[in-house]
Amino acid sequence: MVDIDRLINSEERLNKYLDYLIEILASDYHYSFKDLIARRLRETVYIFDSLPGDSYYTLKYLGFNPKVNKKLYKYYLEHKDYLAKEKNINKQAYKIYDVSIKEAFNITSSFYKDNRCVINKLDYKYFSSICEEYYNDENFMKVIDEYRKIYLETCKEIGLEPLVDQEKIDHLLKTLAGLCNFSNYKLLNSTLFGKRMKEKIGLKFNVDPSLQNNYLRNILDKAENASAITTTIKNKTLIYHPLFFNYNRESLDLTLLHEMIHSLERTNNNCGLDIINQEQTIFNELRTEAKAIKIIKKIRKEQIYIFDMDDSVTKSTTTYDRFIPLVSSFLDEYKEILDYVAITNRMSILYKFFSKDAFDSYTYLLESIYELYQIKGYKDAVLIIDDNKDTIKRLEKTMQLTKKWEDS
Repeated sequence: MVDIDRLINSEERLNKYLDYLIEILASDYHYSFKDLIARRLRETVYIFDSLPGDSYYTLKYLGFNPKVNKKLYKYYLEHKDYLAKEKNINKQAYKIYDVSIKEAFNITSSFYKDNRCVINKLDYKYFSSICEEYYNDENFMKVIDEYRKIYLETCKEIGLEPLVDQEKIDHLLKTLAGLCNFSNYKLLNSTLFGKRMKEKIGLKFNVDPSLQNNYLRNILDKAENASAITTTIKNKTLIYHPLFFNYNRESLDLTLLHEMIHSLERTNNNCGLDIINQEQTIFNELRTEAKAIKIIKKIRKEQIYIFDMDDSVTKSTTTYDRFIPLVSSFLDEYKEILDYVAITNRMSILYKFFSKDAFDSYTYLLESIYELYQIKGYKDAVLIIDDNKDTIKRLEKTMQLTKKWEDS
């Protein structure tokens, strides 16, 4: 039986379990951090709303019809309104898109019409400056060359002069990204959903009405590439976890815990171990996911379910879980020092106990492995991990403590 109330009354549901979650998180770090953890998590703003289509279709999937259910009727109204506005706005966007493609490739309307499906799937982005930055790496070079070859062959098949000018491609990609923003901003300005969410942002962050759209768009933009995000708005930490979007894709409670760990380890824009440079981001994410997985196992032993109905979905879609075995032994061995450094945001202490060069090399390799996975794709993940696990273990051996943590 689906308890729909826990999804539509999400903030109340979280408040019911917040003290419990603070307690179990404090026990995992150290009880000396309990007050700090409690303060940071209670000051965090939580938003659980999904886009209208995600909410509407998930409710239908769960057996609820918002069109006839008075309690859920607002979801039907927001979805209907959003669809109508989206249709009109997309017509404007498609026209601009078509003109941009034709101008970039210097082709006629008739040629574009005859080959539209093929042209719109072309991977010209692999000739962009962004991909060029990766081209010095031998592993990335091979992958990029593969995609470039397919792109050139496809152009030849339809008789299209390939677009390879980096400056023109960068301009086209920027134009198309701006076109997406054009559509999204118009939708938020004109829909019932946008109005409700902007009012929520204004209320929770004391944001002036003229800026509410920008803040909301920023949240949704960041969430496009992640199931949930933790960010900062006006010196307040925000967790955005769209429940209906994430439902049946992953464990809602695991995702919540992952983001709560980011929140309690956050000071302004500093978060956990990811505070010196972006080359430590993946290590920080793997450590966060590993900790969230261990904690959710503890709360399940006590039969605690916050947003999840059961254990039918147990893994996240972030794919971090498949890379965790690469670092699990290191995380277990040095849990105490890593927890302390993460929650105090003091990387200098970590460098005091480990070799800075060794740790930076370690985190840089993890970053490169994950970037390579993102370019090559899901099917190559196991091969990428196998190719690098010996190097990871060798680097871990170079990071023996230069000073005993217990003596500090």
